[in-house]
Amino acid sequence: MVEANPTAAATSNPSTPTLKPKEKRTLLVTSSNFTHLNEGNIKTFYKISSCIGRGAYGEVRKCLSKETNALRAVKIINKKYLERTQEEQLLSEISILKQMDHPNILKLYEFFQDPKRYFLVTELCNGGELFERIA
Repeated sequence: MVEANPTAAATSNPSTPTLKPKEKRTLLVTSSNFTHLNEGNIKTFYKISSCIGRGAYGEVRKCLSKETNALRAVKIINKKYLERTQEEQLLSEISILKQMDHPNILKLYEFFQDPKRYFLVTELCNGGELFERIA
């Protein structure tokens, strides 16, 4: 059995870079590394089902990941109801949510858009309206 010795290989061939055994490398991993604008059609990745809420700009539906079978929520926002400043605020909110990773903040997994709508795929929170619980 032959063992690889990077230091020995580096000394035998001067063109091979020398590896420092105690060299530390840092890799910063944040939630924004994993949340992204998905270029595909949402129906390729999720099966969208029942409506669980409606608002002024759209609705929230349950959805099931076709890849992982994870149950999620998708917030569907109709672009025609958004003014330019509201659309900018939404994109800012998405940017902020991409960076968040906290048990008390709704997790944004990914988002999609088509010419008419935005789709924000988030964790599914059961239990009804928060406002009704605190009022």
